[in-house]
Amino acid sequence: MTPPPSEIYLVTRKVVAAFDAASVRYFLAGSVASALYGEARSTRDVDFIAAMLIHQVGPFVAALGNEFYVEDHEIAAAVAARRSFNVIHLDTMVKVDVFILKADAFARSQISRRTAKQLSQNDPDSIYVASPEDTVLAKLQWYRDGGGVSDRQWNDVLGVLKVQGTTLDLEYLKEWLENWKSPTCYTVRFTTPDCRDWPTPPYLLPTNSPAVTGSAHLPCSLIKSTSRSTASTSGMLNLMGVLPT
Repeated sequence: MTPPPSEIYLVTRKVVAAFDAASVRYFLAGSVASALYGEARSTRDVDFIAAMLIHQVGPFVAALGNEFYVEDHEIAAAVAARRSFNVIHLDTMVKVDVFILKADAFARSQISRRTAKQLSQNDPDSIYVASPEDTVLAKLQWYRDGGGVSDRQWNDVLGVLKVQGTTLDLEYLKEWLENWKSPTCYTVRFTTPDCRDWPTPPYLLPTNSPAVTGSAHLPCSLIKSTSRSTASTSGMLNLMGVLPT
């Protein structure tokens, strides 16, 4: 059974409070983050990226208290190996996956660009969330790592692109996608309201197209295409095409 958003948000706030108590730098990621920027969908767990150190494990576990199922030795081992661990909120059975921040340039960029954001309009406090651009990039990595078959990951990406539109830092996205240099491209086709297709494979959208200029949101629907290509088109942003190998 999928927990309601109220329970997801409740557990998210409790884990954030534990991070803060232990002075751990963190940001919310995964499907909860993409739902904040894009289109909401149900999810069974919460994902965080955390720059946790060994000496912070004890204070973090203590701050979680007896509301969570926690194995502190597993957390310490995960921190030492820079891998993930999870904790489970006992009342709601919501699982929280914590991924230890990697020692690479993209991870450093992610945490430096995290943004303070409210989970809902009624929240008195903000929490740190991955930027919308980094949410897109991380989702593309998960999509690639899963063999390119997860409709959930793909739709999360498209939801953020659709809602955020031209507010996204396209140059930042382009820089990372080009740095990753994979030959695989996933075609994205945009269909405008009058049913005309933008001829953009394997690129996302011409930056000066009528669908982008002068609008905060993309006035078109997003359609997944299964075709792949290594072609390129000057002046367009290759969003889907450059994932790390």
